[in-house]
Amino acid sequence: MRSRIVFTLLVLLAGCAAPGVVPQDSYYRMSDPESVVTAGAMLDGTIVVPRFLADGLASERHVIYIEASSPLVLRQYNYHFWSESPTRMVQERTVEYLRRARVAATVVTPEFRAAADYQLTGKIRRLEQIRGTSSRVVVSLELGLYRVRDSHLLHFDTYEQELDIDDDSVGRATSAMGAAVLMILSRLTEDLSRL
Repeated sequence: MRSRIVFTLLVLLAGCAAPGVVPQDSYYRMSDPESVVTAGAMLDGTIVVPRFLADGLASERHVIYIEASSPLVLRQYNYHFWSESPTRMVQERTVEYLRRARVAATVVTPEFRAAADYQLTGKIRRLEQIRGTSSRVVVSLELGLYRVRDSHLLHFDTYEQELDIDDDSVGRATSAMGAAVLMILSRLTEDLSRL
């Protein structure tokens, strides 16, 4: 009798220790701008775009989501990550967009150690999926351009873009977030053309 109890306990413990199916990590990128309206060089000189700033969860690689029923509670997906930090990814998309739009003679990151005539500073305020009855994504960026020689702020604004998505999949959401970033950069370029 005692040996049956011991055997049963061993079988139960072995079942608990058996490896389960572990979900595979998924990594997401933002796409490069495909079609950009070029307006020729609008600013003489070089724009330097440092790495974007972000607070809290927006600076981490986990994809962030919110349940529509709890709009003040941020959550992170466990197995879904950006391919790199959003602060770096949005910086790179911004540099590429401004180059293709030809907003200045040169647009670079600080790593090139170019003498900057202008600096475009950005902060990610929101980069998240909202799940629920009307699924969507929200991207909010603060963007400011200042002239380096006299530290004069030429332009500052907070840009927010929401896009509806047809399902709650992470792949669809990250693709829509990338599209929202490009829409914001299009509006930024328009605003810079008025300087």
